[in-house]
Amino acid sequence: MLTDQLNELWSESLGDEDFRFELKAQQVAVDLAEVFARTNLTQQELADRLGWKKSRVSKVLHGATNLTLKTLFQMSEAMDSDFQVVFGDKSHQ
Repeated sequence: MLTDQLNELWSESLGDEDFRFELKAQQVAVDLAEVFARTNLTQQELADRLGWKKSRVSKVLHGATNLTLKTLFQMSEAMDSDFQVVFGDKSHQ
């Protein structure tokens, strides 16, 4: 019963564009945080590389900001990494 209710709630939530956007945004933040963790840099060191304030780096790594492709590019460059934008068929998610 509870599983059915959760499945129904999940299906309803996926019908909301804002919810789907937040899922994608949080996944990008998780991916960035994973790359950042592999760099062994501090947030301050990354901020210094970018010429940003540490608070901005923190917001980006915690998914608290709407990222642009330029921001993703700058972050990946500063972490000696790369990123790709991949489009796929929704039926294969």
